[in-house]
Amino acid sequence: MNVNGSFNLTPKWKFSGSASVDVKKMDIQYMTFSVNRDLHCWQLAINVIPIGFTRSFNFTVSPKAGILQDLRINRTRFFTGY
Repeated sequence: MNVNGSFNLTPKWKFSGSASVDVKKMDIQYMTFSVNRDLHCWQLAINVIPIGFTRSFNFTVSPKAGILQDLRINRTRFFTGY
């Protein structure tokens, strides 16, 4: 079974998440959380996968203007195993 949801805490803050649950085993197979923030001319995105074989954390700050997209700051970390 998959569960998805999102909500805006304020007009500039958006939270979302999803999870996959094995109902027979009552076990969470996969989970992800996202936080997005509008910073006027920039956007902030944080994505976290805390459960699963490949867990990860991603942090991105990027300009909204397409011509400046190369100024993006991105940090990603992966963690494998249980």
